[in-house]
Amino acid sequence: MKFVYIILTLIISSTAGAHLNFGAYTGKTANNQTCSFVVEKSYFENNMQHPLNERIVLNVGNLKFTVQHPPVIDVQNAIAAYNIACLGGNITF
Repeated sequence: MKFVYIILTLIISSTAGAHLNFGAYTGKTANNQTCSFVVEKSYFENNMQHPLNERIVLNVGNLKFTVQHPPVIDVQNAIAAYNIACLGGNITF
């Protein structure tokens, strides 16, 4: 039983991650203007490796902010999940 628990833990923890490499990313906006951001840091809140705890520090121009996978909370079914395809955050001006 311990062996199964260890294997499951490894499989689950290996899937945690936004898979954004450190460095600069560039692209085009809908108006065909160049845009870019820099991934500066990636870490897990409270040192707990789970996608809901993952944080990515981005630098966009002069703004630095942290993004995370938005939680999906279903109170009626007692489920807390995440959207792996999305990173979001709030910017305060």
